[in-house]
Amino acid sequence: MKGPLGRNDPFDQGVLDSIIPCDRLIDVGPGIRPFDGFKAKTHLCIEPHFEYANVLCKRGYPVIQHEAYYTLPYLRNFEVILFLDVIEHMTKQKGEICINFAKGYATKQVVVFTPLGFMEQGVGEDGLDAWGMHGGDWQTHKSGWTPDEFDGWDISIGRNYHGSHSAFAAVLNK
Repeated sequence: MKGPLGRNDPFDQGVLDSIIPCDRLIDVGPGIRPFDGFKAKTHLCIEPHFEYANVLCKRGYPVIQHEAYYTLPYLRNFEVILFLDVIEHMTKQKGEICINFAKGYATKQVVVFTPLGFMEQGVGEDGLDAWGMHGGDWQTHKSGWTPDEFDGWDISIGRNYHGSHSAFAAVLNK
């Protein structure tokens, strides 16, 4: 399962079960692990880092290699937009704008999964990420988020993610 979500944890399974199966899905910033909870007819990945985008392309996913901030305004007619373990890698301003685009454009659902509050994450001196690629700059956390920023969304909180840090999911059904 993509990112920190797995099927062995009741919280994770609840988040995964809340994602509405659909035909047209946008997966924002999946890195090398796109969402795989169901097979959408169109599963578009928006991935800014070229090495990650290449891995996704080789696995058969259509990819827009650019930041979601610049691409989401041009994408319409998608049912579900996922931000799984990605908005913390954006500045607060860009993250808010992306979420607002998604709220306006997704026809069925928007799902966000992120650490609860700011969680420090950087890269080593070599700049390499956990997969030995040069995506270190994209892995740095630039913002922190809390459930109160998702007024009107369904919120679930899980404990002990990313080590001892908590995480939450915000789900907006339309």
